[in-house]
Amino acid sequence: MAMAQVQTVCKVLVDGDLFSFRGAPSNSALEMVAAAVPHATGEHAYQKEMLAAASTVLASARDAVEAEIKVCREQGEAACTAISDAQEALGAASATTQQAQLLLEETQAALEKQAAKAAMAKREEQRAKQEEKMARESKDVVLKRKVAVDASMASVQAAEDGETDDINADEISEVLRAASCEKTLLEAFPTAVSLPKAKRGKFDRITLEEVKDVISGHGAMQQAQLDEAQALARDCWAEALGCEALMEVEQERLEAASQAVRKAEALIEAKTAAESSARNLVAAREAERSSALVMQTLAEEKLSKAQQALTALEKLLEGVIPDALQDGVGEKLADDTKVPHSPQLGA
Repeated sequence: MAMAQVQTVCKVLVDGDLFSFRGAPSNSALEMVAAAVPHATGEHAYQKEMLAAASTVLASARDAVEAEIKVCREQGEAACTAISDAQEALGAASATTQQAQLLLEETQAALEKQAAKAAMAKREEQRAKQEEKMARESKDVVLKRKVAVDASMASVQAAEDGETDDINADEISEVLRAASCEKTLLEAFPTAVSLPKAKRGKFDRITLEEVKDVISGHGAMQQAQLDEAQALARDCWAEALGCEALMEVEQERLEAASQAVRKAEALIEAKTAAESSARNLVAAREAERSSALVMQTLAEEKLSKAQQALTALEKLLEGVIPDALQDGVGEKLADDTKVPHSPQLGA
């Protein structure tokens, strides 16, 4: 039993990990004490001094390890608090990321809806412009016919008054045909209109009067058609302007919706990055806690060694080791108490 106790004390004395604290004895000092322990159980003052030195060295190691354990525990507790705070921050970051995602989805849906409205407004604007163009062209055709009718009426009136030099009978005949004039009147008109006023007979005068009546009736019809075409052209023009204005409004809303989506995308990118940072922080704090627990476990193992050595030393102090046992322990520990070369940690 005594040999085992001596071995325990000596092995602990030369344990480099146990004596790595600041202010620990040098390796040479530890080797000297460890070599003296198997022979230090007598009544000689030097022997007692060596046992006391061993006790002091082991106690200092124990105290250093206990302080180390305290620090590790404090670090572990601080890490737990930091983990809790980091997890809370992560939860908040995740919530804001979800909100940003919902906002993005809402803005994307609004953009899709607005794009459909803008497309519809564009089609309506194109339709209104096409209808306005057709109405304008139709009005121009009717106006041209009305101008021709008015010119023909003026020519016939001038012919009645005796001014026949600039009469274009063919154009007037074209107007009469457009007015569905009777064939007999249409055939009689060129002769009546070309005769000088003094040479016209009663039939010629009646012919010109009837031509005027036909042209007047046709002119009234053309005027009615022109009024209707002008009204339609004005309505189409107003509708085209309204559709163009609506299209511009819808396009502005589309751009605003697109900008909202871009902002939402930038926001979710920032929130995702923040959530990632928060998650990394949680992992870092958990790593710190794990490191503190590992260091605490290692320190507790060192404390156990120191306590075992101190207990063995106390038992050695209670009795005296026989000389033969001392010699056997010394030989057995000759190799066990050798300390690998390492920098001294302080005397």
